[in-house]
Amino acid sequence: MLLGALLAASFAPPAVLAQAPLPPAAPIAAASPPPRADIALLQKALSPLVNSPAADSESEMDISASKKGSLFNLHEHLKVTARRPARFASSVTLTALPGGKPTRFLVASDGVKVTTFRPDVNKYAVVPLSDFQAGDDAFPALGLVVGLLYLGDTAFVKNLDMLAKDDTGQSQAALRKMGMALTSKTMTLEGTADTVFTLRIGKQGAYRFYVNPATGQMAQIELRTVQDGVTIRMTEKLVSFNPLLTAPTKTFLMAPPLEAQRVPKLPVGYF
Repeated sequence: MLLGALLAASFAPPAVLAQAPLPPAAPIAAASPPPRADIALLQKALSPLVNSPAADSESEMDISASKKGSLFNLHEHLKVTARRPARFASSVTLTALPGGKPTRFLVASDGVKVTTFRPDVNKYAVVPLSDFQAGDDAFPALGLVVGLLYLGDTAFVKNLDMLAKDDTGQSQAALRKMGMALTSKTMTLEGTADTVFTLRIGKQGAYRFYVNPATGQMAQIELRTVQDGVTIRMTEKLVSFNPLLTAPTKTFLMAPPLEAQRVPKLPVGYF
């Protein structure tokens, strides 16, 4: 399970989140924390993601794995409706690159169990929500925006508040003790100068958040991690994210066709 620790961490309590994403890492050298204006910008971008009772999201995501050469490259188009806590309905169109045939997956959680249906082979699987959260399908099925920031834990935003109010540097020092560091800089993404935040976790992984300073909206999220010698990279471009007051319960109920074959597992992609 290459992503299991990261996925478990995104649903974990704050005390666990700081240490669980990756194996213990060497201490990170001192780094200047982001300016308060940058932290305020990131808080603004994250606010609709962590405060909305429900949401619709659409995104494009690339996933690659390599170990002394390429193992696979995938492209996904995701449309997700989610409602806290832990309810979601996702439509994933996955294409193996180069030249693969698009494959569609439908994934839904009623808050207790997760049903995955693959129409082209007419098969489906049902697993407990806890198994889905601890496994390798959450990010491929939901994307980083929904899987990490919306249905995940909000400790990251709380840590930003702590950094913004800290004049002594103790918060950044605490992050370094845990093998973590948060920095910001300006980078150009598709002709737009974005403020880019990097959360490094030791030498083995990092999250990167691209925020458009003119709109205050999240444009892209990247994840890079190394697990068992395999380098995993995910890059998700956010097409849209629409906060909702609620979403009907029936949205999250999936009934596969009667003739569909039930199987123990139905992985989304190559995980």
